[in-house]
Amino acid sequence: MRYIHTIWISIALISLATSCAYQDGDRNIEYSPNMYHSIPLEPYSQVKDDWAQGAEPQTIFKNGLNAQNAPEGTLPRTEGWYEKEAYQPYHLENDTAGYRISAEGLKSPFESVGYEYNGVAVDCSAETFQRGKRLYEVYCQVCHGASGQGNGNLTSKGNKPFDGIVPDYTSDVGTGLKNLPAGKMFHSITYGKGQMGSYASQMTPQQRWEVISYIQYFQRK
Repeated sequence: MRYIHTIWISIALISLATSCAYQDGDRNIEYSPNMYHSIPLEPYSQVKDDWAQGAEPQTIFKNGLNAQNAPEGTLPRTEGWYEKEAYQPYHLENDTAGYRISAEGLKSPFESVGYEYNGVAVDCSAETFQRGKRLYEVYCQVCHGASGQGNGNLTSKGNKPFDGIVPDYTSDVGTGLKNLPAGKMFHSITYGKGQMGSYASQMTPQQRWEVISYIQYFQRK
């Protein structure tokens, strides 16, 4: 009996020793080999799988490069665009103190150029005003209405919890926002206020000021 046990133990040890051996050309079994042999994509050349003998370089694009030129018509994003429009840290906190300070601490970057829209003077160029108008129509009109009176489709057709709660930019009575400073509007668009969520991910800081320029038209009309 002991002799049989010795044979089985010897077989197990031999199997263990031979299974750990590796020689070039051997096709040992691997579990999920891509976890051990990742294939990086070099930007300016094709990939050659050196670990796999006989593998041909991958052909992804006809010109042999993994990195391709941008599609025709793509607009370049220069460093200036990134600094001025895409990334501007906002220094005020989302609290009552930040909202109060924004009234005086935040000013529109646009200067008055004597442009009038429907006889109402606005403090920006015609191009800036039209961009703001377009942004308002896309993001704001559904609640605030085409005339800024809080009567958009979402708020004037019995849609709770928004029905009848959106303030009027043309009124200074009650909850009307006719006298709301531009800084508070920027703060509210950035963080959201009440039932309105933040639009910081939809509009860059410059675009927020553009839409505010259009909202001010309602306040002054």
